[in-house]
Amino acid sequence: MSDVKHRTLSAKDTAVSIETTIDQLDTNLQTTTGNIDTVFDNAVKALEHRRTELRDKSHALAREKKKRLENQLDGINIHINIMEDANELSANIATYGSQTEFLFSKDTIIERLNHLRDEFANSTRYRTTTTISS
Repeated sequence: MSDVKHRTLSAKDTAVSIETTIDQLDTNLQTTTGNIDTVFDNAVKALEHRRTELRDKSHALAREKKKRLENQLDGINIHINIMEDANELSANIATYGSQTEFLFSKDTIIERLNHLRDEFANSTRYRTTTTISS
């Protein structure tokens, strides 16, 4: 009987030990899941912050590039208008002017057209190989 009592006490001690381990396991599980949630929450916040930074930077770069392209377009349109005016002037002189007026204006017109071509090529980084010769 003492042997059975001893085994009963030993079994009760083992049961208490298992219950304590189960309680510790539940506590450890809660702590671990809390830590996991904290780490992932921090990672999500960092990713959201980085996404916002990248989006803002992308928008800023796009605005800057758009502004630069619009300025280039404005400059090209100005050069186009100037060249059209110069072409119209030379056409009018060639059509309605006398031979003397045409010969007198020829060098000035050629010089001005070459200057406009060079200015246009330099401002748009466009190089042309054609030249107007006298």
